[in-house]
Amino acid sequence: MDMSADGSRPNKAVELIIQLSVDRVSQLLSKFIKVGAQISLEKAYVTDLSEATARVNAEDVQSEVIGSIVDVTGDAPFKFLFYADAPACLTLTDLVLQRKVGTSTDFDIYVQSAMQEIGNILASGVCSVFAADFNIRIKPTPPKVAHDFLGTILQEFVMETAAESDQVLIVESRFHIVRYNLRCNMFILPSPGTEGVINKFFLDQI
Repeated sequence: MDMSADGSRPNKAVELIIQLSVDRVSQLLSKFIKVGAQISLEKAYVTDLSEATARVNAEDVQSEVIGSIVDVTGDAPFKFLFYADAPACLTLTDLVLQRKVGTSTDFDIYVQSAMQEIGNILASGVCSVFAADFNIRIKPTPPKVAHDFLGTILQEFVMETAAESDQVLIVESRFHIVRYNLRCNMFILPSPGTEGVINKFFLDQI
């Protein structure tokens, strides 16, 4: 698991829940699209606002992507983002709808619906891991689908939480759907205070 530029990284309790969440999401995505999906935890790092901005700017911010953003509310709130480039999302739509790949050619109501459903299922999977392992109440809100440049979506996703705290924990994972060579990305961004909820649970078990 990568550290941030200043050497910060999540503590062991948070690392554990992150890995369990990633494993669960991998299973759900593979089952939903009926095609095996490899997923790896690329990075999990604690960073400040300036570092978060630099990481966003280092991405290919001018690439066109479609993303599903979910706000998770409750005892340990966090933001969830799943995105892929536009052509990959068209293929995902055809897989979700179980129709011939190549049928979807433009961003339309079917693509929007498929991305909403993927975001909902994956965010719900992460919620189930948190809820079961930490005995807390959380639930996802309806996904919001964004079709825009990557930089615009990431700025909105990161900056809203970063504005509430000097330090933010960012979890980044990448999916690879080998059969169709699709590459997708997932971010989990816990709200300030969520890490403390997890830590308190582990301390209470000692």
